Amino acid sequence: NVFLKNLLEWAMTQNGWTVPEKSVTQVNNVCRDVMYSMQTEADVNGVEIQYHCEEKYEIFADPKMVATAVRNLMSNAIKFADKASVVKLFITDSNNKVKISVSNKGPGITDQEVKMLFRIDMNPNKIGDHPAKGSGLGLLISSELIKLNDGQMLVESGEPDNTVFSIILPKHVENN
Repeated sequence: NVFLKNLLEWAMTQNGWTVPEKSVTQVNNVCRDVMYSMQTEADVNGVEIQYHCEEKYEIFADPKMVATAVRNLMSNAIKFADKASVVKLFITDSNNKVKISVSNKGPGITDQEVKMLFRIDMNPNKIGDHPAKGSGLGLLISSELIKLNDGQMLVESGEPDNTVFSIILPKHVENN
């Protein structure tokens, strides 16, 4: 059961049982692997995935935790995207940090609904009137995993034409 697995993962992050195994990681490779793994889900939902990244970025983080968080954002974006629309995965440089963003065109999310996300005490099933629903635990767990890697997850835009969720992580800088 996915819900129980998510609940267990969340409990482990809350009790300090999940320790990141950080390494210098090419975030481009992590994101590209996630994108390829999501292609079947995108095809089934009638959605195209586009990847945008101009250069290679290195982060110092646990690649499995980052992949889990990106996969959750991609899965949600695909699930809530309008049919025959595009889900975009893009990586940019943001103030010496790496920003991984996932956007879609779908029902959007209001400011009030954004406040309900990333909280265990709220029921995200009450968000919006889209037929697709979820427990919200995936976002909560993903946010906690990113925090363990000195990053943050946020909703940058809730607009229906361009809903954007982002992960911001410290860029790896070599010490000379």
